[in-house]
Amino acid sequence: MNSFAVLAIVFINVALLGFACFVFWFTFRAMRTVPWIRTRRFIRKTLLELADVQPGEVVVDLGSGDGSIVLTAAQEFQHKVWESNNFVF
Repeated sequence: MNSFAVLAIVFINVALLGFACFVFWFTFRAMRTVPWIRTRRFIRKTLLELADVQPGEVVVDLGSGDGSIVLTAAQEFQHKVWESNNFVF
């Protein structure tokens, strides 16, 4: 490998690391400043009624916070549910 290729690889790695740090900083800054508010019960029920989930379909809630929507779907509407939240409140 010539020195130009090595410098190009180093530059790309440093740029990717810098971009990752930039995204990480803004993501976690936003998570600290945005207030968490639970969805009201009547709104959860209305959303699930409007979704018109058919038998065999699954209610998916990505980044679901406390999981209240999927809990309502499972408990009150007997839907199959799946939720994913990497940052539990």
